[in-house]
Amino acid sequence: WPTGWLVAAAAITATAGINSFSRRRLVEELDEVAQSAEQAAVRDPLTGLVNRRGLSLLGQQIVEVARRTGDAVHCIYIDIDQLRHVNEVAGEDSGDDVVVSVSDALRSITRGTDIVARWGGDEFCVIGPGPGMSPVELERRLRDRILLSPPVAIDIWDPKVCAGGAMLAPWDSGTLDTLLGKADQEMYLRRALRRGGSR
Repeated sequence: WPTGWLVAAAAITATAGINSFSRRRLVEELDEVAQSAEQAAVRDPLTGLVNRRGLSLLGQQIVEVARRTGDAVHCIYIDIDQLRHVNEVAGEDSGDDVVVSVSDALRSITRGTDIVARWGGDEFCVIGPGPGMSPVELERRLRDRILLSPPVAIDIWDPKVCAGGAMLAPWDSGTLDTLLGKADQEMYLRRALRRGGSR
């Protein structure tokens, strides 16, 4: 009888341990699913960059920290030239390759303190502390980087983007939206000037 009792106790303990492990594992899996869902809400699925919502959350933090420390905040708004042409000529998969190539290049040429986001479609934003690089310099570096490994043939897409920049000075009462709006306006202005005045 003592032996039978020990076997039964061991079985109960093992079952309880398995149940406890299963519950723990289930909780962990549910937590992973919740984290994945949270990530999906702030990440662009194609590029892995933060999306518009993620930029809004992180950008607000950058602006707040900069204000406390007396630093400026810069924003560069980027638009891929001729993405529609790539989609029409080579297909949407090639268009996706161009978008991914631009996002990878932006990651590599910006600072670790900068937030790189896919704003949507063919548009990206870079926000970070300090004055940042000029739009002209970003365009040049981006092109040089992409030309090392072009996503499509050059005759289909000559790696070009149009960028516009803005800065929020420490004493400026503007918001993140103000900063984004100014950078967006400059990008459209620079693109219009390139195209001879047509927007």
